[in-house]
Amino acid sequence: MQSARTRNSHDLTEVAAWLLGLTFLMALSSLTVLSPGTYGGADDIVHYKFSAWAFTYPGLLLDHWAKPLYTLAASLFAPFGFTGVRMMNVLMAVGCGYISYRFLRRQSNPLALWGLVFCVSAPLYFLLATTGMTEIMGGWMLLAATVLFLRKHYGWSVAFLSFLPFVRTEGVLFFPLFMLALLPVRKWKYFVLFPLGFLVYSLAGWKFHGDFWWVIHQMPYTGASGIYGHGSLLHFVKQAHLIFGIPLLIFWCAGLAGNLTGRFKTYATERHVPKLILIYLSPVVYFTAHSVVWWQGWGGSLGLPRVMAVIIPVMSIGAAEGIFFLTRITNRYGWPGVSLQLLMVVLLIWQLTAWYNHPTMRDAETDLVYRACQWMKEEGYSSRKIYYYNPFVYYYLGINPWDPDRSREKVPDPENPGRGIEGGEIVVWDSHFGPNEGRLPAEKLDSDSSLILFRVFEPDPPFTVLGNESYQIRMYMKKNGSFHERNAMTTSATE
Repeated sequence: MQSARTRNSHDLTEVAAWLLGLTFLMALSSLTVLSPGTYGGADDIVHYKFSAWAFTYPGLLLDHWAKPLYTLAASLFAPFGFTGVRMMNVLMAVGCGYISYRFLRRQSNPLALWGLVFCVSAPLYFLLATTGMTEIMGGWMLLAATVLFLRKHYGWSVAFLSFLPFVRTEGVLFFPLFMLALLPVRKWKYFVLFPLGFLVYSLAGWKFHGDFWWVIHQMPYTGASGIYGHGSLLHFVKQAHLIFGIPLLIFWCAGLAGNLTGRFKTYATERHVPKLILIYLSPVVYFTAHSVVWWQGWGGSLGLPRVMAVIIPVMSIGAAEGIFFLTRITNRYGWPGVSLQLLMVVLLIWQLTAWYNHPTMRDAETDLVYRACQWMKEEGYSSRKIYYYNPFVYYYLGINPWDPDRSREKVPDPENPGRGIEGGEIVVWDSHFGPNEGRLPAEKLDSDSSLILFRVFEPDPPFTVLGNESYQIRMYMKKNGSFHERNAMTTSATE
């Protein structure tokens, strides 16, 4: 009788998990379709730039910055457009929640559903799931490797983890933690699998790059501290509630306390220690590492909160253990335990809309780029070859960014910006990417006698961007016989 009751309870929980997962799936899918903007910003559209043309230009599958494994996965969804790539992240985000739930259920946690809820409803994670950024896939891979490890599939876990740096470079931070976790279970023989991902991609790119060590030699995150700067050591701590949400933080800490006091010692000691390392220590190490990197201005860090989304799925397991720990103390079937869970539901719903807007609209910078590109199409300029700096330019103009006859990112020679550009071709410069990533100040373009400034877009109200520059978009054309200096604009047009 007791067994039948337990089985029925499990069946109902499984149904609830599917219904909850479908609810999240429909909500995130709707927001993805309805969002004209994306939280990922320019990086989002650059990743799409690689995945959308990966099968046309196979070398794009081996670009270090774009993250080769992510590009491969996203390229399968790219035929459905940018929305298709974003839908991949929606599926992975909800999938992470379900994996968390299934793992907790196997550990006989009666509140396993909270693993799904804590994962998908974390404020920044929910928002990032509607983008095409790499953090969601990175979190999915870390969670999968962690669950495989704790289910004693050690070889598969390490092999899977070895490819994480090809989705998120900082995935290497987890290598020593997984090595440490292998020691108590005496499975150090699997140490040999940690270089697997590196070897596979080194061999795959050897012929294309002409360098077996291309993964190391082409590391993209060097020398950018002068552009991006640095900040406070507590930068991410101050934003923790915006990233993880208050409930996830509270109950993850409660889960840690419960494990340290032996409340969740469901494994033998040699297996309990790996769980402490992978569920509780690894997020702390990752969080601390990013904090220090931003504080010191290393590795081209911009201090973006979204990098923390990688550890949210793993933390959701700890948070679900935490709420079980607290409700067990207060009696989860009595009014204190039920009240606690109801309060969390209200708080989770509130925080989803308290700090971020849904659906995501274009920010002021991207909106100006959109309107500038619409003007170019209306005036017939989009048919000319375009040199651009903001990646959204190629996207909004609908041109192939890899066709050298149609477009080029940045001018060939920033010291002599008109050199290498044919008559009638257009440079679309903006004060965010131009002087920073492009290393090209507007003064260089203005002083080049072979270029004519013919259009300026400025936002109303004005705002500043990276480098404390007032944002504007300036369009230049290389002189030719059909475009004389009398066509040049001498005053700015505010849009």
